[in-house]
Amino acid sequence: QASFGAGGQRHFGEDFGGPRRVQRGFSFSLNDMPDNAVIAGESPFYVGAHPPIRDHMSLAQKWNPLDGISRHWAETAREALEMPSIGVAGKGAGGPGALASSFLKPGSLEEELAAAERRVKALHSRLFELESNAPSGAAPAAQGHLKITVPRPLDHGKLGVAVKDMTVVSIVDPRAMQHSWSVGDRILQVNGAPVCFMQEFANELNKALAANQASGKPLVFDIWRHAAPAGPAQPAAAPLPAPAGDFVP
Repeated sequence: QASFGAGGQRHFGEDFGGPRRVQRGFSFSLNDMPDNAVIAGESPFYVGAHPPIRDHMSLAQKWNPLDGISRHWAETAREALEMPSIGVAGKGAGGPGALASSFLKPGSLEEELAAAERRVKALHSRLFELESNAPSGAAPAAQGHLKITVPRPLDHGKLGVAVKDMTVVSIVDPRAMQHSWSVGDRILQVNGAPVCFMQEFANELNKALAANQASGKPLVFDIWRHAAPAGPAQPAAAPLPAPAGDFVP
């Protein structure tokens, strides 16, 4: 004997007082619940109705579980760079490939190449701007603590400058100017050896000349150069002969 029990289940060989009536229930989705019912914990159906009668709700009253899901952070700098350009392709700052590069996969080789190309273009634009705004005329002469390197002395081991009280007072050979000597330079060291007096300077200079002749070691002079006076640039003075009594290395 077969019978149907609660929930529509079929039983064989069992009899529990005769067949029972199949009981039915109902179910509903959270999508059918209005906002006020969800908040108050109430049912969207009339209480006591048989069968339950659904309340009349418009689509705007239905609760949407996706409500409130949105972006809560600001746009990053990388996203701003990758946003596609708006306008006609080939115009504007992006250039012909700006629109295509915005759709490249982040981290890919193509994206890295596109970013490198944008950086190069930005550097070129910056260099052009700096060159356009650069003041005309010769650059100001260096000042302060400087080094003068003489790879090879002039004829007969000369430097081509006249020195008095450790200060260059004149240029006696025009070739000395190619080593950046300037009138007013005060000599502080010769090949790293401090010199405070003319005798010390003469001794260290002879050692440096001997080392240069033996091994080709260049002569390195530490000097102090004062700032040039303000005003229009003056033409370079012609080399002058050393006054009597000055040391001419």
